Amino acid sequence: MPRPPDIDRLADPPGALDTDIGLTDSPDATPAAGAAEPHVWWAALVSAGVVGGAAINSFTDDYSGGFHAANEGWFGKNTYAGGADKASHFASFEIIAKEVDTFYRYLHFSPRQARIGGFVVSCLAGTIIEIGDAGNKYGFSYEDLVADYLGAGAAVLISATGTADLVGFRFGPVPGSAPPQTVEGKGRDYSHEIYTADLKLAGLSERLGWHLGWARFLLLSATYGVKGYPYGASDTRERQVGFEVGLDFGSMLHAINVGDDTWWGIATHLVVDNVRIPYTAGGFRYDVNHHQWLGPDTGNSCGTCN
Repeated sequence: MPRPPDIDRLADPPGALDTDIGLTDSPDATPAAGAAEPHVWWAALVSAGVVGGAAINSFTDDYSGGFHAANEGWFGKNTYAGGADKASHFASFEIIAKEVDTFYRYLHFSPRQARIGGFVVSCLAGTIIEIGDAGNKYGFSYEDLVADYLGAGAAVLISATGTADLVGFRFGPVPGSAPPQTVEGKGRDYSHEIYTADLKLAGLSERLGWHLGWARFLLLSATYGVKGYPYGASDTRERQVGFEVGLDFGSMLHAINVGDDTWWGIATHLVVDNVRIPYTAGGFRYDVNHHQWLGPDTGNSCGTCN
């Protein structure tokens, strides 16, 4: 199978609000005269891989058939994952929509076509997962599906407004202690994960004309994470809302002209733009369950583990 050519990504200008976020005709709805034709088969292959991977993940996880629904709630103290699962769904499907959008542009699709493709593929993958979950231990969760769609929608909004240089979302592993696993639960232990909403100083400084020097390669982030969900005793569980300052590796790469106009640039940014690398950020967290501040830390503090 031939390899798609390296081309410049059809990026939107920073700060430009597109009017083509919907399905109406617009200047970028079709390639300009003389432009390369979109690589439809490569796009179909990538899309099928994303959706197929979602199906395999869901339908091979203790699938027993039938249909049952689960009322999981949102971010409440007594929910099974303390809301970490909802943050995970939001971040994951925002990333899927964003990266499919990026790859579609690399394949010569217009910005509008790429946005729509990213949104549709991401939402379809989320829907397939919930259909599969309806027949396994989790059950169909409309809350998960809403989080999936909101994440995909956030990617579309960021793309359409040209603000990817300014804001973003990530998730990542957090080494450290966690409450003992003493109760039955389902799924993975969310104690060692963190989710962030980021403000990128590189984009902010460029827009406002600030001269921040090396400080422009920093992120100001709001974070969410839990400890002890879902396997810790109820009195040891923590829901941590925090803020932190971290390193913006994506902006560092752009500063040395490593963009997303080559396959290896896309692959590199896929990691550094979406994964919060351990020990590259520090700040403070507020444990909502026990009404206490933790930190300074890197997301690894656990007040009930001491």
